[in-house]
Amino acid sequence: MIHKIVRLVTVLICMLSMSFAEADDKSFEEGIAAAAKHRQQSINIFKKFEPKNIFKNYTESPDQSNYYGGVDQSGSTIKEDAASASSNSEVTKAVNHAAENQKSIDKEALANQIKRISQIQDHADDIVKGISDEFIDCTKKESCTTTYEEKQCEDTPDSIQQYCKKTLNVDLIPHQNDTHYTLTAHLSVDDHNYAGVVVNTTNGSISFLGPHDASFRLDGRLPKNIDCKSLRGNIISQSGNANIDTIAFPACGNGLNLTLHINGGHRKDVQIDIVSSTTTYEQRDRWEDGCLGLANTPSCTFQTEQCVIPQSTRVIQNIPITRECWEKEANYRCLGNAGTGGGACKPLRDQGCEQINSVCLDRTDGGCNKYLQTFRCPTKNCSVTGAICNGKMYCLDGDCVNTQKQADPDFQEAVSALSAVADAAKQLDQNFIFKGKDKDCDNVILGAANCCRNEGWLIDDLPLLHCSQEEKELGKAKENGTAHYVGQYSDDCAAGICLKKRKVYCVFPTKLARIVQEQGREKQLGRHFGDAKHPDCGGMTTEELQKIDFSQIDFKEFYEDIAKKQSIEDEGKLNQRIQDKMKDFIDKGKSHDVPQS
Repeated sequence: MIHKIVRLVTVLICMLSMSFAEADDKSFEEGIAAAAKHRQQSINIFKKFEPKNIFKNYTESPDQSNYYGGVDQSGSTIKEDAASASSNSEVTKAVNHAAENQKSIDKEALANQIKRISQIQDHADDIVKGISDEFIDCTKKESCTTTYEEKQCEDTPDSIQQYCKKTLNVDLIPHQNDTHYTLTAHLSVDDHNYAGVVVNTTNGSISFLGPHDASFRLDGRLPKNIDCKSLRGNIISQSGNANIDTIAFPACGNGLNLTLHINGGHRKDVQIDIVSSTTTYEQRDRWEDGCLGLANTPSCTFQTEQCVIPQSTRVIQNIPITRECWEKEANYRCLGNAGTGGGACKPLRDQGCEQINSVCLDRTDGGCNKYLQTFRCPTKNCSVTGAICNGKMYCLDGDCVNTQKQADPDFQEAVSALSAVADAAKQLDQNFIFKGKDKDCDNVILGAANCCRNEGWLIDDLPLLHCSQEEKELGKAKENGTAHYVGQYSDDCAAGICLKKRKVYCVFPTKLARIVQEQGREKQLGRHFGDAKHPDCGGMTTEELQKIDFSQIDFKEFYEDIAKKQSIEDEGKLNQRIQDKMKDFIDKGKSHDVPQS
């Protein structure tokens, strides 16, 4: 169905072009013939002209002819007769009568009439040219030309994807718990005045006791599974006539033994407090929130949040701690300058400039935060070539033959949209529509060859023979309007120094495909062309194509190509052809003039 529509549109264009051309020639020939006929009729009427049949009271011998007596006449009575006729005429009598009855003349009204007559005389040239004033109302006829200038600006997108992180920290709060154990050691000796003992405090076994007349008893025990690392001992009380010479409390290093030595007496009773300290840790989760700035920004809106470091176990201060998530990533959408009414490119958009290119200057994981935008701005230059006064056209420069052929923009846009659909229909049996290929070129100028230049590829140019086949194909694509610039990257780098840069483009099969890709896929669907090292020149699916609003696409570039392909006669040649026919018409008209006597 789409192919039939396109063929029908093509046939209509051809028929319209042929009919317009034939109509122009036929109308012109008929006009020439009609003008010649009317010219001859005027000449014949002039030959047969009889004043007495036209003017009332016509006479071939008026009384005034008596005043002319030939070239040798020396005088006449015309002055005296005029004075007499003036005083006796009915007109003079009427004027005198009006003057007598009107005591005062409206001098102001008379002055205005005289002033108006004077103004008409002073501004006669302007009136003839059709310049409006208080005497005539005209509309100026202008001839305008439009020139274009490229302008650039840096701009942020309407919205920017911003990412932030939340990191989990676990704080350990220590709490100490003390357990007290009371032991009482009874050491005595009969004959000697010193004694010593080494006893295990968990089971009461004695590994040393002396001298031979010494005796010992231990009241109380320590648990066998007690944590020896945290034990500490203190003497609570003591009694007896002997002195403590040495005492060593149970610890990990002595096998939980108690060592006691006395002298200067025969008995010693010692009450000991053994303290076992254990430490427990309270776990407190603390999130380090890096999203507070975005959350508190009015122009940013929370979108999604996900865990990026899922459940795992970490060892903190020798304590294993397990959590379901250790780090989260949140996504916010924030308005850029364009979305808040700002941006350096807004004045260009307000002027009606057309955006023709966009290059990302600052790319992050969230997308592009800053673009270098290129616009094509029109400048209209107009000059007054004529005026339309009371429905008639007046030319200021005397050249009323030149005309301008203007195309119908609605018809052009309709043909362009139908062509896009037809172009897409040809690829329906493929996976993707309007698919392009990435191509690059070397930005280094070697000799006279610049393999990245934009022009001169469609003619034979010897310096360009040194460029690669891909660079030649890319150059022709740029000149034919089928290439889209993606960006450039450094190449041939060593020790941090790069010798050249490569420019990367997406090349599409037709200019129409590039226009739909740029204005449909990128601007409407939000699918960008990637970066220089990772270009995305892929086509669109049929589902994506259906989402594109073709009424929002500017097909100006495409229908300019259509206009160039139409067989329309050059305007200069058309004007010359008309002038030649006018000259021929004048020459033919001279043959009908009245012969001179």
